[in-house]
Amino acid sequence: MTILIADMLITLLLCFLGRLITSNAQSAEDLGICALVASTNIEQVGNWSCSNMSIPISDPCRWYGVTCSTSTIRQIELINIALVGTLPDTLYELQNLYYLKIQGTSLYGSIPTTMDQGPPLVYLYLDFNSLTGSIPIELGLQSELKYRIWQYFKSIITC
Repeated sequence: MTILIADMLITLLLCFLGRLITSNAQSAEDLGICALVASTNIEQVGNWSCSNMSIPISDPCRWYGVTCSTSTIRQIELINIALVGTLPDTLYELQNLYYLKIQGTSLYGSIPTTMDQGPPLVYLYLDFNSLTGSIPIELGLQSELKYRIWQYFKSIITC
């Protein structure tokens, strides 16, 4: 009887520890969205927040400008807000993102060359920002990308 109770307690403890570890695990999506938090001032203007810049403090599906389907981020739309910063190299970690619209903000720097490593974006709108540099060729060649707007970059853009 004592051995049976000890086995049950060990099983319960292992179950609890497994859930605890799983709930604190970082997903690729967490890393992608938290990279955007780290590279911009979105915490101040959109109330997005991450712990240690790698785990969202709250459900990103409830954040301003984020739309989800089955608890995965599908769209990010940030228009005409006081957003300042850069697009992070790890934005491609948002593997279910198909719509990215960041317009009329103060994004600067270049479009990451890693953007083509991510999901097959269908909509990409990055106009009316302060982006510079060239558009990565691979991104322009994505067959799924139906709508892309790159207008009003600060410098001449070449593909």
